[in-house]
Parts: sequence; structure tokens; C-alpha cells
Amino acid sequence: MRYPIGKMAKAFGLTKEALRYYERAGVLIPSRDENGYRYYEKSQIQNMAVIKRMQNIGFSLKEIADLMTSYSEKRLFEKLEESIRQKEKELEYQMALLERLKADTTFFQNGENYDKPFLVELPKRYVFYFDSVEMLVNDRGIRDDIIRWYDRMYPALGLETMRWEDISLDTPRRIGLIITVDDAKASGFPVTKNIEILSPCRAVQLVTTFYQESSFFLDIAPVFEAFAQENGLRYQKEFDLLPNFSYAEPEGRFRHIIRIYAPLEE
Repeated sequence: MRYPIGKMAKAFGLTKEALRYYERAGVLIPSRDENGYRYYEKSQIQNMAVIKRMQNIGFSLKEIADLMTSYSEKRLFEKLEESIRQKEKELEYQMALLERLKADTTFFQNGENYDKPFLVELPKRYVFYFDSVEMLVNDRGIRDDIIRWYDRMYPALGLETMRWEDISLDTPRRIGLIITVDDAKASGFPVTKNIEILSPCRAVQLVTTFYQESSFFLDIAPVFEAFAQENGLRYQKEFDLLPNFSYAEPEGRFRHIIRIYAPLEE
């Protein structure tokens, strides 16, 4: 039985152009009738099932075309094993994302976690500083790296780092992205020559709301200073601001839910 291209496309929820693309790729080649119109044989329905299955596994159309002509069993199973590894990595990333999202949602919904400093243990982290748009425009290596990082942004966080002694209304900030080493491994984040590695350390954490007021940093500094004095602590030279979530409130203010980490001198 013969099936014209329109029927074949409709049967599999494809467009005629998609089938022509398959033809150009060499994976599903129709016959031609005496008028030059394309048609497909009944046996090619099963071929379509194989093609879709192989695509879902991870084969490219070129690889499927090779499979349809000349492909060894050894190459087939090497490709299948490679696909398993890729899907395992993606599953690890999805699980890391899910666990981070669940933890963050639970944490930030609890109002008791806000505006009270407390001690935390920070794990080993990767930091990618890019400082300015000019750097991203002018340094191709950094630009390529940052695009790869942004492609898998969660559970990475935007980062602003500043020095305690520089706090003012116009405090200079160093910007970038930060992620724990464990999250980076699970998420498949690229570890590039441009990263800095931060060692594990104790830190004071403050979760708060940031409306981008110019006085914000002047207001929070005394909160950290008071906590340090009460607990006999000394801060390192820099602290980090990490925006977690943002949204516009009904009255129009843009609210950022942030964490601030102040690493301690040991």
C-alpha cells in the first residue's frame, strides 16, 4: 500500500516539510510515482517508528542516516552507552535543581528566616567574576564562558561582592555568578580557567528584602557589626550579596529576596 506525503505527515503529526527534511537527511526516502509525487511504502511506517525511537534516545539525523545504510553493532552500542551517560548527567542536574528549588521555596516562605543574622557553614564554591558589560563584549573567552554558565543558571546565583570599608552610597561592587562545587558537578556547569575557588568557611548569613534603596548597605552594616560584637566574631574584608528571587509588588516596587554572606576570620 502506498501513502502520499500528506497522509504520512498527518499520521505522525509532522509537516510535509519535516518529511522532506528527513528525506534530505537520508533517513526516510520516499519513492516517486509516474507524476513525480512522493509516496511511502507500508514498510516505511515501521522505519518511522525506529527513527523517532532513535531520536528520543539521542541519535542525530546524520547518525540515523548512517544507521539506515551501514552501522556496526559495536558503534550502535557505543552510541547507546554514550546516550545513557548523557541522560544520567541530565537526570543529576534535574534532581539537583529540584532539591535546591524545594529547599529554597521552603526556606524563603518562612518569614522567621528574614532579617536575623545567624551562623552558617559555606561549602567550597566556584565564582565567575565578569565585573562589567565591557568585559563581556571585549573578552571573547569570558563571554563564551558566561553564556555557558547562564544557560544552566539555576542553582547558580548572581553575585555582588563588596568590601566592608567601601560601604557608602556609591559602594563599588564586583559582580559575577557563584555556585557550590557539589551543585556545579551535579548541574554540569563548565569549570573554566576564569573561575575562582572559594574554600569552605563559616559565615554570618542575613536574609532580607532589597528594594535597591541607596541607603541599603549603610543600614545593614550596623546589623552585622552588632552580631559580631555579641558573638566575638571578626569578618573578612568582603561580603557577598546573592539575589534569589525578584518580583514586582502591586504598588510597583521591585522586590528582591536576597541572602548576604559575611565570611568570618578564623
